[in-house]
Parts: sequence; structure tokens; C-alpha cells
Amino acid sequence: FVLGVGDAFVKAVLDTTDANSLASDARYSADLSAAGGPTDSGVVYADVTAIRGLVEAQLPADQKAKYTSDVQPYLTPFDRLISVRVDTAGSESDTTIIFAK
Repeated sequence: FVLGVGDAFVKAVLDTTDANSLASDARYSADLSAAGGPTDSGVVYADVTAIRGLVEAQLPADQKAKYTSDVQPYLTPFDRLISVRVDTAGSESDTTIIFAK
């Protein structure tokens, strides 16, 4: 399951190859390893910074100043989130939040 915005994103997903897949992204690979590795039965991965950027671009002009001063400083540190569900006897899940430097 992939969620994105726009025709260009859909085309890019359909045209994905091994060379430009998410698995070839160094940040994703490092995040996956930090969250328990690839021995999983399910992965949830979100680029929080990119999602925030999309939402911020849609903010009405009259709300941008309040958002920038009252909300954005608390969201900016959150960069990415990954959750790996590992099938074991207890069926556990490891979630890792990656903060921006």
C-alpha cells in the first residue's frame, strides 16, 4: 500500500525499479534496521517532514502566521516514523521515530 499526492507521484510509483525503490533509499534502510530489521510481516513508514510540507503548503494565508509561531516549532523535530511488525510467538511491533538533526 502506497499513499501519495498527485499524478506525478502515481506515475513514479508505477515506474519504480530496484534502483529507485524505497528499499534503495539509505535513510529507509537505516530506519528499517533501527526498528528491528527486515524480518517483518509488515512495515509502516512515513516521511513526516514531507507530509508536514504538503500540509503547510495548503494552509490558508490567514492561518500561516499562527501556525508558524504556535504549532510548527513543535512538529519540526519529527522527521520520519517507521513501525515494523515482527511475527513471533507474541506478535510484537517496534516503532521508531526519527528526529531531524
